[in-house]
Amino acid sequence: MPLALAAQSMRPRVEITWIKGSSVPEEFARESVVFPRAYTCCPAAGLAKKALETGRFPHAARPNDPSISTLLGSSGSSSEGITVLTAESGIGEDSPVQRSILVPLAIRWPGKLKPRVAGELLISHADVLPTLLALLGIAPPEGLQGRDLSKLIQSGAGEVPDSVYCEGRIGMPGEWRAVIRGYDKLVIRPQEEATRLYNLADDPAEETDLAHDREHELTRDSMLALARQWMRKLGDGVDPSGLRLRN
Repeated sequence: MPLALAAQSMRPRVEITWIKGSSVPEEFARESVVFPRAYTCCPAAGLAKKALETGRFPHAARPNDPSISTLLGSSGSSSEGITVLTAESGIGEDSPVQRSILVPLAIRWPGKLKPRVAGELLISHADVLPTLLALLGIAPPEGLQGRDLSKLIQSGAGEVPDSVYCEGRIGMPGEWRAVIRGYDKLVIRPQEEATRLYNLADDPAEETDLAHDREHELTRDSMLALARQWMRKLGDGVDPSGLRLRN
């Protein structure tokens, strides 16, 4: 057997399990790294799967993007493979509300990942592919927009992500973006300045919009600057200088 094929056959299988609902089943959680602060890149049907499979945000997805199935394969010789369990969205609607974009996420790899609750990590579906590639020692292809969180998951080493970015209703009326940093959450429309700001620690149901509260102007402005940084980095409607791209 050629060496490359032999190495591939020894690689653990990777299985993605999609569920309905907002929580990781208890029996799976006991054996996994669980991420209570995991977010979908986009809660629209199918786009969350595309983001997880390609490590790219939906606005930047291309037909020829390599996916988990092409990069990792769907089978291997190990009986103790990696299982990723998650959901497309919390409540199945394309909305920036917390109950829609916060999703269950857990990764199980018996003997390799110590089960724990990684409550300190803000993680996105786009981060799953680069993280899996790093765990398996596979060089990532160009163009991945997700972050490699493998060291944080394995040993707690490395810089903890300060924020996550979500997008929705792409190319449709009511298109939106959301940024979560700590427990502050900003919702914007890509081509408008109108914003909504919530503090999820004090207001988990998002009942009080703080965007136009003078006491929260500094938070609003810093979150808006952070959203623009994400948009520049991802090429989401703006060029590298931050100028908006014409539709």
